[in-house]
Amino acid sequence: MAIAAAMIRTHWIDPRIGAKARINPGCSPPRVAMSRTMGARVARRGDLNGGAAATMVGRCLRLRPSRVPDATAFLTAIKSGQRDAVRAAIDRDPRLATSRDEQGLSATLLALYQSQPEIAADLAARAGELDVFEASAMGRDERVRWLVSHDSSVMNAYGVDGFTALGLAAFFKRADIVQTLLAAGADASAASRNAFRFTPLHSALATNAGAVDIRIVRALIDAGADVNARSGQGTTALHTAAYVGHVEAARCLLDQGADATIRSSEGKTALDVARERGNEAVARLLA
Repeated sequence: MAIAAAMIRTHWIDPRIGAKARINPGCSPPRVAMSRTMGARVARRGDLNGGAAATMVGRCLRLRPSRVPDATAFLTAIKSGQRDAVRAAIDRDPRLATSRDEQGLSATLLALYQSQPEIAADLAARAGELDVFEASAMGRDERVRWLVSHDSSVMNAYGVDGFTALGLAAFFKRADIVQTLLAAGADASAASRNAFRFTPLHSALATNAGAVDIRIVRALIDAGADVNARSGQGTTALHTAAYVGHVEAARCLLDQGADATIRSSEGKTALDVARERGNEAVARLLA
């Protein structure tokens, strides 16, 4: 799948074992509705994908169902970063900007997950009103504030990929959005409802070390985020910091009570992960 491929490309998942196999502690939130089965399970649990939530979805989240008969080629162009082709396509048929893939992920979010911010901006400009997930991922603070002010429940709603708006804002390093959502009362420890079971802290650190925004890490901790919350693979945020090699984040977590002795489902501590990854500075801190 496209999002799984994006994770492989950025070393979030070991390419030798495939998208549905073991998830490394530094893996990202993208596309956690890995299958139709998982998507159906999320819907059955009463998230914002079920038929019973249709009215709320339309009114509060502004999720737009795709009315494009076949957007396959268009979505493929997004995934492969063909900006000119995407722009030409939406010039011919503006409805394409509101298309969704087979999992229900919007074209705008798909572009962001594929590290195509310019294409995402083109799509957002033509798609109309962004929903809370798109607005949070895009960093549209004014739009997020409007949505939250009209219905505070959107803060802790779950998208089709199983993540909250805060989780997406943390992953895409939208510090202003993180602050806005936290100030409005978003749950700083809400685990994603998918196989990853990532909290916003996990998401904030699931990237290359150079892209980590320590302000987001601190904001989440200040808002009461559980520094020892465990992901679906039993990893904590400290494991993730060790994986990406971010010394300041690791130190911040330790200062706030992160337990360095916690072992993942594979029996590894954060120190084990740091050593395996060759992140000696973090390893020295944890030793």
